Amino acid sequence: MDATGIYEVGGLQSGTYAAWAVPPEASDYAAELYDNIPCQGYMCLSLLASATPIAVTLGATTAGRDFALSPGGTIRGRVVDAVSSTPLQGILVGVVARTAGGVVFVYDDATDVTGQYEIRGLPAGTYYAFTASSLYPNEIYDDIPCPGDECSELLLATAGTPITVTAGGVTSGMDFGLRTDLPPGAPQSLSATVDNYAVSLSWYPPVRSAPFGRYVIEAGLTPGTTIVTLQTMASSYTAAPVGPGRYYVRVRAENAYGIGPASDEIEVLVAPNGTGGTAPEPPAEVIGWMSGARLTLTWNPPWNPPWSPSGTNTSYVVEAGSATGATNIASITVGQAALTYLPVPNGFYFVRVRAMNAAGISPPSSEVLVNAGNVPAPPGAPWNLAPRVTGGATVTLTWQPPHAWLGIPTSYLVRAGSAPGLSNLAQANTGGSTTAVFSGVPPGTYYVRVHAVNSLGAGVASNEVKVVVP
Repeated sequence: MDATGIYEVGGLQSGTYAAWAVPPEASDYAAELYDNIPCQGYMCLSLLASATPIAVTLGATTAGRDFALSPGGTIRGRVVDAVSSTPLQGILVGVVARTAGGVVFVYDDATDVTGQYEIRGLPAGTYYAFTASSLYPNEIYDDIPCPGDECSELLLATAGTPITVTAGGVTSGMDFGLRTDLPPGAPQSLSATVDNYAVSLSWYPPVRSAPFGRYVIEAGLTPGTTIVTLQTMASSYTAAPVGPGRYYVRVRAENAYGIGPASDEIEVLVAPNGTGGTAPEPPAEVIGWMSGARLTLTWNPPWNPPWSPSGTNTSYVVEAGSATGATNIASITVGQAALTYLPVPNGFYFVRVRAMNAAGISPPSSEVLVNAGNVPAPPGAPWNLAPRVTGGATVTLTWQPPHAWLGIPTSYLVRAGSAPGLSNLAQANTGGSTTAVFSGVPPGTYYVRVHAVNSLGAGVASNEVKVVVP
């Protein structure tokens, strides 16, 4: 655009186009889609289908596609440490708008040295603000903690105090107090190597966590048990000598406010010859499809740390059952990340894959439902499961129903376990609602999934979420 406000876009082929005008970053004007549709940031892209189409003919000039920008509104606030009131610099504050299809991210701004943020040029409307920090537990305005410290799209679509913005106006005082007086989060990616009766453990610090001072390593002879506790300030530890056996190990971070939740537990094998290692992670991206009576399954091998050759998987076990989690139909060992099976009788089958190595067998992969002969079957998986913990003991779960072409559920089954994939703590049919509220939940860490149910039974599980009740 030149000094007179004229713009020109050349070199276009014949066709239909959409246009939008975006003011400079420091401007107080709202962006606009042609014709006269206010927007800002990523909202402009989400509204492209609403723009007035502009027909262009090769060699001709389409003129008069003008914009008249209107003043935008401003959201302004401050982010501080909730305990000390110290301003927090470099904290991203994002803004979303709600639509019929969910939420649309609009824009964000980072706080300055005084903890101030300012998001300008917003079209008049209602918005919701949230923090997106890699150092502090995040929240949605006003004072709504985000489970796992990450404000999910589903939570932003259902929770938060609305912020009203007027054209040319300033909505101030949208402040955040991020808490640091909390136990730290769970350490990430715990792994182990075994060499001559020495077990070397390494992990990554918790993400989005309050500051912490040390790590506590727990090891037992059965899952979830502890017979030895070790402490270290570093994110690695070597124990030697360790006697032959199979050990179940997890690590926690600790600070002045308490000890945090455990990392995912790993199984460590120390063989009589001083070698060993850890069982592999489960395979990923399992895909199954039918062609006539032929079943083809493919999957991605689990990732193994390059420093842990003992973790390399050597084979896979494909399990199939007539119900979710069952193995009553088949258990087939293969040496590659694929399986073809022919003929498959008409019916529906729940299929999952495990990886194996010398140290043991992995947990199962995500389950897929294979339908041979297009017979009636249980519904597909719910998706976007998200938890929220309030009041210290109330857990609210929300999720999206299966896509309609995968079957209509009559109810939902919530399952919770003490480790990924387990259902040993709770199972509850919650009816036909896509929200479930559980009160008086005891303190602990829960791994939760949801199944859609119809007259033929429960389908495959949704994504699994980790719920920590303090």
